[in-house]
Amino acid sequence: MIWIPLRAEARQRAVIRHSLAIRPSLAIAACLILSCLFAPGRARAQTDLDSDSTTQPWFEGITREQAQKARQIFLEGNELAKFPDYVAAVEKYQAAIELWDHPAFHYNLANVQYALVRLVEAYRSLHQALRHGQGPLSDAKYRSGIELRKRLERQLGHIEIVCEQPAVKVTLDGEHVFVGERRYQEVVLPGPHQLTGKAGHESSIHDVVLKPGEKVTIHVRLRKQGRLEYRRRWSRWIPYAVLGAGTLFVASAGYFDRTSTDRFDQFDARYAASCPGGCRGAIAQELKDLRASAEQRQRIAIAIYAAGGVVLATGVVLAYMNRKLAFEVRGDRDDMELTVVPSVLPEGAFVNARWRF
Repeated sequence: MIWIPLRAEARQRAVIRHSLAIRPSLAIAACLILSCLFAPGRARAQTDLDSDSTTQPWFEGITREQAQKARQIFLEGNELAKFPDYVAAVEKYQAAIELWDHPAFHYNLANVQYALVRLVEAYRSLHQALRHGQGPLSDAKYRSGIELRKRLERQLGHIEIVCEQPAVKVTLDGEHVFVGERRYQEVVLPGPHQLTGKAGHESSIHDVVLKPGEKVTIHVRLRKQGRLEYRRRWSRWIPYAVLGAGTLFVASAGYFDRTSTDRFDQFDARYAASCPGGCRGAIAQELKDLRASAEQRQRIAIAIYAAGGVVLATGVVLAYMNRKLAFEVRGDRDDMELTVVPSVLPEGAFVNARWRF
């Protein structure tokens, strides 16, 4: 079995290819089956209709007038199937079943659906036809129904869906299947299929490719919803400590900047007072030292300003990142799941395992 994501278009093409591939063999088998539908002799359903017995389960709640009307529609379907007009025959059989849910009607419907290569529908109709055993059918039709069911089981894929969580909506190929805790079995055409389980904002998607006659079991399990908690990434004081450090840097840079300005002012005042025509000797050296000190303090102030700006920006970013956020708290590790899927094929049994985390 292959677990891969598949698109709806690819799924449809694969099903069509499979239907075309099996159509010749189905046509031969359908001719053999339909030939016994209209063999000489009265059908068991007709015998039941003509009798006065109402003790059988398929007579429950059915009036004689309703049964006679259903039988007439059923016989019209038989004539259409002989023509053959299988599509119209299907409509007649279904109309008869709406009036009277007789297994013999389902039996003829199943065979005509099989001739139309509606394999899944044929299997379901056949299940309804055989649900009471041989009772409502003739010996020949009952044996033919058993053989047709075996043939369909070899041609179709079988999916068992297991869900142990409430309120989970399960769909197969986009069609609703069931809701809640349940074990469900379905037959499908061979090829790709997609199974989805959803509850609220949580969902689980399983893509599977089935071979003819293959049987798989899929466990639909969603991660349990956790409670929400609002918390910070770090202790609340950390961003404020960084902001405080950045403020100290800027204050220190301001001190050096102010003293640098004062020394530049002192240099200008002394130079103007002592050296109107130029400075020499000790005075010149003293003024050089004063200017060098002012320039040095200016460079220190610029460096600390830059460092303080970086630290302040870091503090602002940390304060934003440390705001309260919602975190989902789970009580278990359902997000780590080992799924073991048994697969049965005509040539043997296999086990497929998936580890999801």
